[in-house]
Amino acid sequence: MLQVTIRDRTGEQFAGPAKAVTCVNEKGRFDVLSQHANFISTIKDKVTIHLPESGIKEFNFENGVIQVSSDNVVIYLGVL
Repeated sequence: MLQVTIRDRTGEQFAGPAKAVTCVNEKGRFDVLSQHANFISTIKDKVTIHLPESGIKEFNFENGVIQVSSDNVVIYLGVL
């Protein structure tokens, strides 16, 4: 299970567990799953959080940054 935090300039927009996170970067769409390799990437357009109980939560934005480290996902929206 991932622990996800999404922040923008106004504060925290989401914090909680997720089964997966789907994002888009300059190479295309990608998914982050549990035990994913650690990395940092710029992202754009949309983030989809796949919630533990079969729901989803979507965030639309222009640009952002995702940081993945030891099943912790931190996303900063609108920072570029």
